[in-house]
Amino acid sequence: MEQVNPNFSLMKMLAFFIPLGFSASLTSITHVIINGTLGRADHAEIIIANYAIALSLFGIIERPVLVFRQTCSALVKGKAS
Repeated sequence: MEQVNPNFSLMKMLAFFIPLGFSASLTSITHVIINGTLGRADHAEIIIANYAIALSLFGIIERPVLVFRQTCSALVKGKAS
């Protein structure tokens, strides 16, 4: 059986995963707060629908931009390129 890396510990794992869980929770909570705030406005259904459309468009546009950024980072070798 292989030896586990002695530098790998439960505390290091928790230090990595707890901030990830916290940021995912913040994202979920902010959407609830935004929808709750928009729901109190006049013509709330129209405003929430527009928010949902804008969020969807952002998601559609964001994916190719992230891939393009990663591709550019992989292709760049120095200042000249």
